[in-house]
Amino acid sequence: MSKLYEKFKTDLNKFLQDCRKLIILPVGNPIFSDDSISLILGKRLKKKGFNVFLGFQSPESYFYKILKTNPSHVMIIDVTDMGLKPGMFLLFSCEDISLEYTSTHNVPLKTICEMFNKRGIKTALVLIQLKRAELGKKPSLEVLRGALGLEKLLVETAKNKCCLA
Repeated sequence: MSKLYEKFKTDLNKFLQDCRKLIILPVGNPIFSDDSISLILGKRLKKKGFNVFLGFQSPESYFYKILKTNPSHVMIIDVTDMGLKPGMFLLFSCEDISLEYTSTHNVPLKTICEMFNKRGIKTALVLIQLKRAELGKKPSLEVLRGALGLEKLLVETAKNKCCLA
């Protein structure tokens, strides 16, 4: 196990403390190879009992729908370039997200995090390292493997924390 993997497990357990209802908000563009991975992951998690709102390129569109579900925690999942090995993933609190973090979404993800936090909803951003973002191409195998590892960790941890209500 890598140090980043162990750090993610620790950060995830800490984030999900006192969780009673977790919402997963994957964002990305389904026509750009690795950028579609979070959406694919979201669909898989939904089949496993997670509360998922597919945010695509406009996750802010789901803000009020998510609020109506009365979540205790929201996890936004995105794919970006962090300079890591493709498929690696990290968890960030809203405070950890730099104002310089750029994404292809209409509203910056830091702003969306802050919108949830201001309403007392604990929010985190999970970023997956991309390999490529090419129009019309399939996701890379490395990033797909990383997403499957992330899925396994989320399923194990969320079920143990009883936050899939």
